[in-house]
Amino acid sequence: MLGTPIKPSPKVFTTLCIFLLLICTKAAHSSDGPQIDSLKVVLEQSLQAGENIATAHLQLGKAFTGMGQFTKALEQLEKAREAVDSKVSAKLLLDILNEQAFALMKVGKNKEGLNLFIQGKEMADALQLLDYKAEFLFSIGDYFRLQREVPTAISYLDQAGIIYSELGDEKAVCGKIKFTKAITYKVSDKDAEMKKSIEIYNEMLQDNCRQYFSGLLLAKVYSNLGACYIDVGDLAKAEENLLYALRLKKKYNRPVSRAYTLNELSSLYVKKSDHSKALEYAEEALRYAQEGEDIHLNMDILENLAVNHFNLDHQDEGFYYLQKSRDLNDSIQTRKYRETIAELEMQYESAQKDQEIIQKEFQLSAQENRLKLFALLSISLLILAIGLFLWYQNRLKSKELEARSLEKLDQMRQRYFTNISHELRTPLSLIVDPINRLKTSIDNPQQQALLQTASRNADRMLQLVNQMLDLSKLEAGKLPLQAQKSDLVSTLKLLVDSFQQAAHRKQIELSYLPDREMLEVYFDRDKLEKIIGNLLSNALKFTTAGGSVQLLVFKREKQAEIVVKDNGKGIPEEKLPLVFNRFYQVDDS
Repeated sequence: MLGTPIKPSPKVFTTLCIFLLLICTKAAHSSDGPQIDSLKVVLEQSLQAGENIATAHLQLGKAFTGMGQFTKALEQLEKAREAVDSKVSAKLLLDILNEQAFALMKVGKNKEGLNLFIQGKEMADALQLLDYKAEFLFSIGDYFRLQREVPTAISYLDQAGIIYSELGDEKAVCGKIKFTKAITYKVSDKDAEMKKSIEIYNEMLQDNCRQYFSGLLLAKVYSNLGACYIDVGDLAKAEENLLYALRLKKKYNRPVSRAYTLNELSSLYVKKSDHSKALEYAEEALRYAQEGEDIHLNMDILENLAVNHFNLDHQDEGFYYLQKSRDLNDSIQTRKYRETIAELEMQYESAQKDQEIIQKEFQLSAQENRLKLFALLSISLLILAIGLFLWYQNRLKSKELEARSLEKLDQMRQRYFTNISHELRTPLSLIVDPINRLKTSIDNPQQQALLQTASRNADRMLQLVNQMLDLSKLEAGKLPLQAQKSDLVSTLKLLVDSFQQAAHRKQIELSYLPDREMLEVYFDRDKLEKIIGNLLSNALKFTTAGGSVQLLVFKREKQAEIVVKDNGKGIPEEKLPLVFNRFYQVDDS
């Protein structure tokens, strides 16, 4: 009948959803997302559940991932995973797993992402899907890159590259394997691997690989190459590549990708001491980064902003961004703790289920067998308990004896050093006095020079002996402070300057960041210099080349706070409470 509306079949309606999805996904790369909202309405209206709906959710998830909106992406990918039938469409499930793992890692859930990558690789291996196996090997390598485990990452990337080469997929070899290997070498602290990264990027721009690059991927290559040149100190080439990458990225609506390049430009101008320009690029980077959910990028930019404000003497702003960076880092650590707790809960639940099965099987046994088993277990537990008790008692006695021995040895050492120091100080004083008299009565320059050398070394020996006595007094709790009111800022400035040569030799950036030009407080100059000097020495010792050490001074009401900060290997968190125990040393220090 004319005028009667035609009702499309579920299959036709679902196909229409996919068609609209492809249009909206493509448009989402050049707009802020109204098309994505339209697509979500279409999906909500659909009554058809099946492979096409799973594909629609997958494509929508990819669109959100491209825009850096990983939370929304994970929502769509979870719906896709619920809709797909793994027995009918294994490849679609693998696509969903890969995209879901990538989004999880971007929001800081690294362990969950790695588990999905491994699950996908094992599934692809079982189904003999080489292209998917290569994809998951690549993703696992990229995970270890983020963890800075360079050899492991390169191993997985090479395995994926071999499969791609066997399949004749040169685009994947160029655009994924070479690109990611270059990024992996960049995270290494070794100069040779950093240069290897630069070589790979330059090869990609010159050989046949370039024909496979999209405009955005080409921009990423130039951006990463510029960042590498910063690390090796070629600032002119770094600026040229980063500015060109930024011009390319402005053609695409990828705010997070643009933020990466802007942040590298900020770091570049910090190196060039153009702090105003560095701050300008860092602020622009933060605006774009906040449109996405890349936690690590936001944390890097906030740290960059703090450094730039400190360099421009904007102390309040510097501490503001420093605190925001610390808060973000704390949220990452909290998320890791939650993941660990969740994993332990799963293990506990699994153990509980195993225990229930054992109990059911045990109840089926005869009463006699149960009694025998119970008696055997009781005897075993009793023997184990007695053994543990005896071992624990013996261990306590050993520790007590060891502590007494150490205490006795320490007391003997203190007495020895005190006695020998007293014995040495008297003859040294008798040596110093005649030398000083001779210096005033002899006019011969050569003899004066010899007497000056003797006097200087005698004074040095006397100073060392006095320090040995001070150590004994300190350990006995009888070394008083000799505090005087003085300028803390200038005193620490001289101390930091004395370490600059050592820092330069190790290629470490040593910074002094007081929050004011003068801060007069009461302190014992000698003891303060010894303490801070020891902390700076250890910080430089355990910080690798390319790292940084900072000495910060703040005024806190009626007190001064001094902070020595470095990005070296650090001490494991669980061992921090032990660092003030006498005779304790971290095993791998």
